[in-house]
Amino acid sequence: LLEEVGVIWALPDSMIYNSRTARGLLLSAYRKHVPFIGFSRTYVNNGALAAVYSSPKQVAQETADTIKVILND
Repeated sequence: LLEEVGVIWALPDSMIYNSRTARGLLLSAYRKHVPFIGFSRTYVNNGALAAVYSSPKQVAQETADTIKVILND
């Protein structure tokens, strides 16, 4: 599969991306020169090219803003 893809975009699916599989996935992507994009800072710390994630503070702020909008309607 790594021969056919241009990038691996990991989604938060614990059946595929978990502590038992992460190292092997990152190493395989690195060896095949396939960029790996994770969903947490941990992936970047362990070799992913980038990660897209929200901090708990960001999630809380977004939730509070949404609640305010709902209550004001």
